[in-house]
Amino acid sequence: MGTASPTEVIAAVRLATAMEEANVERIKAQTEYLVAQRAKAESETVREEMFSKAMDAMGRYDGSTVEFDIRELSSVVIYRPE
Repeated sequence: MGTASPTEVIAAVRLATAMEEANVERIKAQTEYLVAQRAKAESETVREEMFSKAMDAMGRYDGSTVEFDIRELSSVVIYRPE
């Protein structure tokens, strides 16, 4: 084996440190991306459930009576443009 000068050793240590810092930043970015993807998936699931409930309710509605369980409306948000 050969010997390395102090300058070469310092350069190798700095390179390893820079690579490690880049790796940590990559992992942080990947984690943020995965958190965002999970939030998106959860949001889509809630929206699909609400749509399914609305379709079921419309299927039960025959036009002559309105029947509902007040608990089903507890999470309904009515949009009224101003």
